[in-house]
Amino acid sequence: PLVSQSWYEFAMTLEKPKKFPEGDDCCFYRVFKPFDAPEDYPLVIDMLHRASDLGYVNPSFTCGYIHSREDSSLYDVDIAKKYSTKAAEQGHYIAMYNVGVNYLNRGIKESETQPYPLLKQSLEYFEKTRIGLEKSRKDGTYEYEELESDIIDLYADRMFYYSFYPDLGDTIIPLLIEHGWNRHLKAMTALARLYADQADRPHYFNYPEAVKWCEAARLQDPENEDVIGAIDVVEQDSMKNIL
Repeated sequence: PLVSQSWYEFAMTLEKPKKFPEGDDCCFYRVFKPFDAPEDYPLVIDMLHRASDLGYVNPSFTCGYIHSREDSSLYDVDIAKKYSTKAAEQGHYIAMYNVGVNYLNRGIKESETQPYPLLKQSLEYFEKTRIGLEKSRKDGTYEYEELESDIIDLYADRMFYYSFYPDLGDTIIPLLIEHGWNRHLKAMTALARLYADQADRPHYFNYPEAVKWCEAARLQDPENEDVIGAIDVVEQDSMKNIL
């Protein structure tokens, strides 16, 4: 602890807080790295808390992570939420994504009687993450292609089903089309389902478009579960009678 404290005092004089992603690998995070095993967390958690209070983004994210680990003696859901939300507000991409997932999971619960505000909040966090990642990748300041892809997967797997809310659909559908043209398989199968949906989204219904996206996905990976599911929807008898 004394060594950790001395590094903390020294680091304070060297580096001012920076916005994410430039501030990702800050001095406090570099001090934390040798103590990244759960049994070592108590040695550095006070330093990370104080660094977060000073405005350093990665310590905020790391505090949220440490307090969210059930195998840690510092596990605390409320404290984890506090620091994760702070990191998200500071622009940390993974934190923003995680907060978005939290809102989404709350919004899709069967017991939730007012899902729309939660779903809208989740989409706002996802879009901040996606736009930030895209900009940072182009700038060469930060790259996390897997997270970019995960967001589109999430839109295709889960958010897509709530596109009957007009403003959610206005954001999600154009992105699915864009990534569908780039051969993103889940986007293609989601579009096939969308254009075949007469019940919940009749304003999108367009059977030729459904067939187009279904066939494009089938050509790419005919054995894929999402593709098979989309084929079942598009090729059901009630759909074929439209032709």
